[in-house]
Amino acid sequence: MTEPGDGHHEFIGELLRSQATPIAQDATAHLLALRPSIAPRPGTGPAPEWRDAVESRVRDLAEAVALDAPGLLADQVVWARLAFLARGISPDPLRDTLDAIARALPAYLPPDDLPLAVGFLDHARRCFDEPNTEPPPFLSVNATLGRLAANYLLAILEGDRARACDLVVDAAAGKGQPAVHPADLYEHVFTPVLREVGRMWHAGEVNVAEEHFASATTGTAMARVAALAPKAPRDGRVVLAASVAGNHHDLGVRMVADQFEWAGWRAIYLGPNLPAEDLVLAVMDFKVDLLALSVALPQQVRHAAQTVETLRAASKDRLKVIIGGNAFSRDPSLASRVGADAHAASPRDAVALADRLVPRR
Repeated sequence: MTEPGDGHHEFIGELLRSQATPIAQDATAHLLALRPSIAPRPGTGPAPEWRDAVESRVRDLAEAVALDAPGLLADQVVWARLAFLARGISPDPLRDTLDAIARALPAYLPPDDLPLAVGFLDHARRCFDEPNTEPPPFLSVNATLGRLAANYLLAILEGDRARACDLVVDAAAGKGQPAVHPADLYEHVFTPVLREVGRMWHAGEVNVAEEHFASATTGTAMARVAALAPKAPRDGRVVLAASVAGNHHDLGVRMVADQFEWAGWRAIYLGPNLPAEDLVLAVMDFKVDLLALSVALPQQVRHAAQTVETLRAASKDRLKVIIGGNAFSRDPSLASRVGADAHAASPRDAVALADRLVPRR
């Protein structure tokens, strides 16, 4: 396996991971001194959600250091800042969290190694202080199938699952218009709509219930559209599509599995949050040629590296691995550093890459 980072970075990352809870406890005490307002009542300890948030940030730092990828931590910090601002909440305690972690670290890291971790926190702080703006909307009526995507989103926001599904099913069936291939609906309707709903939640424009409704509706619509997809003859190749342990998102990797199925592969879709040991069993039982693995968050990158290493050993390096997901969108080069053969930015990209990695039988 390709090492995620160099040995020194991995060592420091492991030190941080193994001590994340006590580091977070000390850092939260420093944060309480800086920001007494995080206590639910004067004279009490910090609210539990702050303790959890600080520990999560320590674990983000550990993954960023282990991979020598400062952007992994910085992206999470900036994302949180924008979410706070969108909801009218001061983001200052988030910045203070970075300072509090830096104050706690000397008790847990060797003096010679402390500057490395503090440097990552400093980078995140600089990114936090930049005048970041919320990303622009992901939808445009001038884009390919943009008007259909806008109408589909409108039906979702109005809580009309039946109308949303009918819009895309009619398009796939060619009802009153030339038929739209389901792959185009996945790429130009479902994907930008889900990203737009995510942006809207981040900006405080929709709530969690509305976001869940959008995901559930899209899952239903995908199943109905997929039933209308033309399929190439089976060519003997087998792909397994799953999300790494800890990743509970399933629609993206399900889109990947569907498009492999349409392209002639036998697609084994195992859904979200798959432990490495269960993936090994599935790879061996189904005689899999290719693994398509989805990774959403920085703290899942280590699980991805361990999963790939385990699968490589079990398959005697015969298995090919394509990796994707938000954790790699900023820095696709991380894919090779966790041992994958390629990074895919989209389901169509994954199928095209797979054709080069695994010849037809």
